[in-house]
Amino acid sequence: MSLREASLQSSQLADMYGQSAELIAQVVTDPNQTTTGNYSFIARAIYVHTGQLSYGMRIPIRVITPRATVLKLLPGKVLARLRESLKVKRGVLQH
Repeated sequence: MSLREASLQSSQLADMYGQSAELIAQVVTDPNQTTTGNYSFIARAIYVHTGQLSYGMRIPIRVITPRATVLKLLPGKVLARLRESLKVKRGVLQH
């Protein structure tokens, strides 16, 4: 398990799977297109807010989206939905 995965699993984000959330994150790596056609990059989650809960944090996350608009993405606000990953014991943010 990577450091990023361990940080994510032990964070408040793990309790929010399936909920709608507003996420503020800083882009850390440049978005790259994967072999599946999606775009993937690492970001740092700084703040997450659901209708009921709000958390400040500094957790590395991987963002995966089918939208090429992420190629123009600057550090700042990103709206995302938390959901379970197709991969076992992982969570992803879907843009």
